[in-house]
Amino acid sequence: MTVRMSTIDVTPHQLTPGLERFEELARLEHHLAVMITRNKDGSPQVSVVNCGIVTDSVSGELRVAMVARRGRKLDNLRQRPIATLVVRAGWEWISVTGAVTIVDPAEEESGSRYRDLARAIFHAAGGVHRDLEVYDAVMIEEGRCPVLLRPERFSTNPPGAEHQDSDGKESEQ
Repeated sequence: MTVRMSTIDVTPHQLTPGLERFEELARLEHHLAVMITRNKDGSPQVSVVNCGIVTDSVSGELRVAMVARRGRKLDNLRQRPIATLVVRAGWEWISVTGAVTIVDPAEEESGSRYRDLARAIFHAAGGVHRDLEVYDAVMIEEGRCPVLLRPERFSTNPPGAEHQDSDGKESEQ
């Protein structure tokens, strides 16, 4: 099996078991994930994002990636560059936590890395656009920034784990 990621095909032997499971579950739910960052007071800031797995052009390593727009999430990531992403499908779930790198178009010497990365994340998260030049312009106009999460820790439940409703009966999965 080959998993389509950004602009290159990555075979599962190149994925860690955690990244492989993350991609498997993300694909089942349109690459939607819950992202948790920390507010200044330490409380969680939670949002839903589209994400995918891409190759970081600087390190050559696989990263879980998403594009963040201006706002609290991006501010939190700039001040406390660590995040957790959680994907689920049915009762199965996996989270990945790690340090993040923000690619800001205002800080890039060449806009090509920003453009290529934003497009790679868009495609890795299942996106399709008829006119990528328009997509690029909107990303810059809205101040969106690619965010690359370096996978450091995974948490999950075992596949096929038994779940019980509050009445103690096993749930349909």
